[in-house]
Amino acid sequence: MDIGDVPLLGHKVHPHCNRLNNVGIELRDLQKTYGHHKVVKNLNLKLYRNEITVLLGHNGAGKSTTLNMLTGIIPPTAGTALINGKDICTEVEAARRSLGICPQHDVLFADMTVRHHIVFFSRLKGVRGEDVEKEVQKYMQIMELEHKSKVTAKNLSGGMKRKLCLCCALCGNTRAVLCDEPSSGIDAAGRRRLWDLLLTEKIGRTVLLTTHYMDEANVLGDRIAILSNGELQCYGTPFDLKKRYGLGYRLVCVTEDGCDVDALTELMAKHIPNIQPESTVASEVIYRLPSEYTSKYAALLNDLDRESQELKLDGYGISVATIEDVFVKMNLTKNTLMNSLNVKKEDQRQFRNLSIFDLKLPDRNLWSRFIMHCQALIYKNVWITLRNYWILIAQILIPIVFTSLIILNSRGGRIYYELPEILISPMQYRQSFAVVEDRTSNSSLADAYASYVESFGNRFALINTDMPFEDFILETAKGRRQTSKRIEGGAGSRSSDPHDKDGIRAEIQRIQNFTDEELNQMPLVVDSISKRYGKFIAVNNLSFFVNHGECFGLLGINGAGKTTTFKMLTGDSKITSGSAYVVGLNLKTQMRKVFPKIGYCPQFNALFEELTGRETLRIFCLLRCIQRHRIKRICNDLANFFGFQPHVDKRVKHYSGGNKRKLSVAIAFIGNPMVLYLDEPTCGMDPSAQRQLWQILATIRSYGKSSVLTTHSMEECEALCTRIAIMISGQLKCIGSIQQIKNNYSKGLILKIRLEIAYKKFERSVVKDKKRRPNKELSNEDIETISTDTKRVRKMKDFIAEKVPDAVLREEVNDLLTYLLPTESVAWSEIFQLMESNRERLHIEDYVITQTRLEEIFLNFVWDDMNQSLTDRN
Repeated sequence: MDIGDVPLLGHKVHPHCNRLNNVGIELRDLQKTYGHHKVVKNLNLKLYRNEITVLLGHNGAGKSTTLNMLTGIIPPTAGTALINGKDICTEVEAARRSLGICPQHDVLFADMTVRHHIVFFSRLKGVRGEDVEKEVQKYMQIMELEHKSKVTAKNLSGGMKRKLCLCCALCGNTRAVLCDEPSSGIDAAGRRRLWDLLLTEKIGRTVLLTTHYMDEANVLGDRIAILSNGELQCYGTPFDLKKRYGLGYRLVCVTEDGCDVDALTELMAKHIPNIQPESTVASEVIYRLPSEYTSKYAALLNDLDRESQELKLDGYGISVATIEDVFVKMNLTKNTLMNSLNVKKEDQRQFRNLSIFDLKLPDRNLWSRFIMHCQALIYKNVWITLRNYWILIAQILIPIVFTSLIILNSRGGRIYYELPEILISPMQYRQSFAVVEDRTSNSSLADAYASYVESFGNRFALINTDMPFEDFILETAKGRRQTSKRIEGGAGSRSSDPHDKDGIRAEIQRIQNFTDEELNQMPLVVDSISKRYGKFIAVNNLSFFVNHGECFGLLGINGAGKTTTFKMLTGDSKITSGSAYVVGLNLKTQMRKVFPKIGYCPQFNALFEELTGRETLRIFCLLRCIQRHRIKRICNDLANFFGFQPHVDKRVKHYSGGNKRKLSVAIAFIGNPMVLYLDEPTCGMDPSAQRQLWQILATIRSYGKSSVLTTHSMEECEALCTRIAIMISGQLKCIGSIQQIKNNYSKGLILKIRLEIAYKKFERSVVKDKKRRPNKELSNEDIETISTDTKRVRKMKDFIAEKVPDAVLREEVNDLLTYLLPTESVAWSEIFQLMESNRERLHIEDYVITQTRLEEIFLNFVWDDMNQSLTDRN
């Protein structure tokens, strides 16, 4: 299939770009087949130098497989690809010489420092002498890793590890760079720095990047390709795709409690006939506005402003079609997205009949719980052993074979001499050994055996405990490493800032005024908890409470203390000071009673890869002490409710990333817990799968379930959370509802304008690139184009300065201008009409007008904290 035959094609290139942007990577009929299943189907694609091409697709679309074929990790079934003119099938070594890779999962040397990593990979790619030190300083400074230069990789946070992986891919002047979800797990502030790095470093390189963040694709992507089920669905510039396949404009209305959506829709219909809500998620109602009614938008917005109080609207935002809209539309055609995100009444009635919502755990005595826990663990180990039968066979056959050889060798043969009888005592040899160091990575087992042997007196001595116990300890150690032990424990198995004084003070005051009766009814109360590691304070006097039916969002950058807070609330780490309560039970003294009342979904999947989804659910049902006759129905209901029923009997290792996250959330929900702890539940999921899980979580909240959510997606937080708290350096900076925080910290409207630019600030990149390519000459035509682009940007800035004098230019990234418009100086309808009427004259590719987003407020707190830390350090 040739690219020209691809539907929804947007392969339009500026005439000046064809000559300069030579092909860096070319895919020719690339295919990959596993058995009878085609993962990648006849992929044809040209990626150009000096550009970032973003590859989008749902989980399992074939993105990672495509990257693995380009790197040579797996061979293609058919077809080939050229990297800088070198064939990946016949010239593998030559193709790899100029290739940098940032894989989806961190591939680092645990005991090497940040500095040593960059030195190692730079030298590996041929950099020598003083240039190595320049590479080290350059990337550590850009990614703000100077203070971590001597820290080993194993001691870095998840976000820091992703930054280091990207630095290793870029260093050494690599001409082709493959980045598989480089920003996964990085906070909003870190993503911005990563974007700056990629935009700066793309000159002279061909960059192929996959991501699940649509805003990232919009900012970074010079071209965007969308895969679905291994096939290329569309390819082109963001503007081409949105213009041809966008769905008009998107109006998001944020509602208050008691908002009449029917009345809101009726008001809309006066201006746009037959309009209906596209989706309703939590407090957001989303409408799609057709492009043919653009002339009526200003009147519609005026009516919304006038009737907002009567309709109980907290606010609204309007934007043109986004890459996310195109992505979702492409996946809708492939039936990978739910029909809608509306939590309809008939759906609620159907969900209410599910066994998981009316489940009450029976009161069982200690012996009964012990029996069920043993049964669950036996099931787990038996199933895993049977799936890894080769280990069992090896353990049986190898001793038999060697024992047989010894027996056969000991029989027959002539004895040429006899040794005299001598006294042999093991103690004689014992005296010849000296213990230099007694060391083991997991001392609990060694201590237990040592104590057991000592109980026999001096008749026995434990000399070596290598092989006899390694199979016994295999799953235990693996479970600890995967965090599954923490979930099993949760299932019942033993094993003040000046920014927002009033909000935080009010929260603390309310907690202190709780009566015993209120405390016993409140799902979660956190009262001034702290966590210290030596002199380092990870969490400092954290206080908040979560009410029934509330989703509480905990936001913060990597290292802010969110995961440490979760560890304390789940019993995985002790609380240094303060107290926390779940329905009146103290976590410090009554953790065993707390476990049945909480559910936990960790940041990284803690699943048993060799088990099926059904077997996994069954094990955790037994750990929750659910009646055996109800387990089958509960497993089916959970699989149906969370949307992985078609895969429930497959092994977990064959699940996509999205289905693994759904299974993890389903495990947290087993036993109908009072409080759910969700640590980045949608991390690594594509937008379609994210929205499916959002619907599920919104439905759970509608049944009175309480949850604590951490996420790096501000959109997710706004869609799901009823209240949020922003956490910086272990402390709360503000707390309240999303609209309260927006009202308190919003300084106006945000206007983002993307211009039609040929080179996207090419003159700035050329200046930075002079040393790398000193002989590069620009033609008169190039200079004229650069001059035209510069004039367009200047013209746009002058226009905004004239029409909205109070506007502040907050950010300029290539062709994207971000303005802050004070609310008192301009209305929504006025700025919208201003943009529409001057769109062609000012060469506006697209624009977005929104209230100050939660992400902007969050980043302001982060920047303020960084500036304060820098001031204190100086």
